[in-house]
Formats: sequence, structure tokens, C-alpha cells
Amino acid sequence: MDPLHTDPFYAALIEAVAEECYAPASSISPEGTVADVPGWDSLRHTRIMMNLEARLGRRIDMRATYAAEDFEALRTVFIASPSDAG
Repeated sequence: MDPLHTDPFYAALIEAVAEECYAPASSISPEGTVADVPGWDSLRHTRIMMNLEARLGRRIDMRATYAAEDFEALRTVFIASPSDAG
């Protein structure tokens, strides 16, 4: 399996999206976009990011996540977020 599918960030993101959007995890791809996920709206976005923070034990710059259109961009925001982001 390629590294994209074994990256801990993507595994946590897929589980968070599946949980918050009531979608099967198998239907969510690391190569996906926010638009690919039915039901992903602004409220669910916030819940997904909070879920992701809890899963990974790290804060994420919430304001920066709103500009992310795909999962790779969310990963970039996560990596760039200082531990005290908010």
C-alpha cells in the first residue's frame, strides 16, 4: 500500500469524516476533496476538525482550514499549525 494510504493523518481524517458525516470510511479517499463528501457543511467542518484534533492530540489552526479544498491541503494546515493554534 502506498504511503498516502498509511499516513496516520489521513487515517484519522477519514475516520473523523466518516463519523461526522455518517459515511462509510471505505467511501472516503485520501485523494478526496471536501466537495466529494456528502453532507460536509460549515458545521460539520468544525466538528470534523475538532474530532481530528482529539484523535491526533494536537490543535489545528481552524481559520486556515476553511480555505482547504482537499484533504492534502488540510494535512498541510495541520502540519503548519503551531501546538497552540486556535
